[in-house]
Amino acid sequence: VMESPYNNHITIGDMEGNSYYIFLDNHNQIVDQQNAKYTYSNMVRSIHSSLSTENTAINYLVELTACWTVFMILSGIYMLVRKKLLKSNNKVLKFQKWHAIVGLIIAIPMLILVFTGLPWSGFMGAKINQISTAYPQLGQTQLVANPPKSEANEIPWALRQKAAPQSEGGGHHGSMAM
Repeated sequence: VMESPYNNHITIGDMEGNSYYIFLDNHNQIVDQQNAKYTYSNMVRSIHSSLSTENTAINYLVELTACWTVFMILSGIYMLVRKKLLKSNNKVLKFQKWHAIVGLIIAIPMLILVFTGLPWSGFMGAKINQISTAYPQLGQTQLVANPPKSEANEIPWALRQKAAPQSEGGGHHGSMAM
C-alpha cells in the first residue's frame, strides 16, 4: 500500500501490451508503479467477464447464464403474482411463501447486476454497441453531442478536428556548431 505524498498517476503501456500505473508526487517524480492487470478493479472485471480465462466461449456461457437468470427471476415473479401467495394464510404453503419473499428480496439486486453486466458481454454488448453507433443521440449528453465552440481563432488540430501537421525533418543533421 502506497503512502503519501502522491497526488497523480499516469497510465503507460509497453510493447507487449501491458499497462502500468505510474504514481507521481507533487514534483512529478516517480513514487511507485503498479501493473494495471493486477489491480482489484481489473481482476474483478476479468473474473466477471470471462472467469479469468480470456476465453470467448466462456464469455458467451456467462452471458447465456445471465439471460436465463433474468428469465427465471421474471417467471418466478409472475408465478408469485398469479398464485397470490403473499396474501395467503395457508399453513401448508408457509415454505413457499418464505421462498417467494426471499426470492423477491434477491431478485431486484440480481436483476440490476445482470442488466448492468450485459453491455460488456460478447453478444449483447455488440448489439448494444451497434444501436449506440447507429443512433448516437441515445445516451449522450447535450455537451457531448454539441460541444461548445470557441470564438477565438484557434488551431484546428489542437481542437482534434484535423490531424496534427507532420514535419519532413527540416534538412538538418542534428549537429550544432559552436
